[in-house]
Amino acid sequence: YAHLPQEGSGPGRSQTQARPHWVSFDRSDAFLHSVDLGSDEVWTYRVGDSVEDISLSHKVKLPIGTGPRHMAFHPKLGYAYVCGELNLHVNSFHYDQHSGRLSSVQYIPSVDAPADTGLTTMSEIQAHKNGRFVYAAVRGLNLIAAFAVDSETGEL
Repeated sequence: YAHLPQEGSGPGRSQTQARPHWVSFDRSDAFLHSVDLGSDEVWTYRVGDSVEDISLSHKVKLPIGTGPRHMAFHPKLGYAYVCGELNLHVNSFHYDQHSGRLSSVQYIPSVDAPADTGLTTMSEIQAHKNGRFVYAAVRGLNLIAAFAVDSETGEL
């Protein structure tokens, strides 16, 4: 087996250290992406035929205090979406399937700013299989934010 240590921190109470919160392969199974709530980063690893072949390809820094929780890939086009557990924003990225690189496209709130009680956080994000919509769950307000996807730009 192999260990892939992550490090870093952010300003939030839950960001005192790296907190890899979600991992998944891209559609090609060539890259493993790790969304790190503690460091406000998405870490991308190139994978090979064995665990010894795994290597860090690159990292993408999100706005400080985002607390990224989960990521969803567009089912057909080269876009990915990351929900910020701590700041209630959705980050849209262009996804280059050949290099595994994420390039920022958009950064938008999922809801109007609620009172800062610390009880409102984002918990999940999913892209519909038809590619026309992205859905993000918001705890505390107990709602699902629904976004239409612009197929030309990937923006919500």
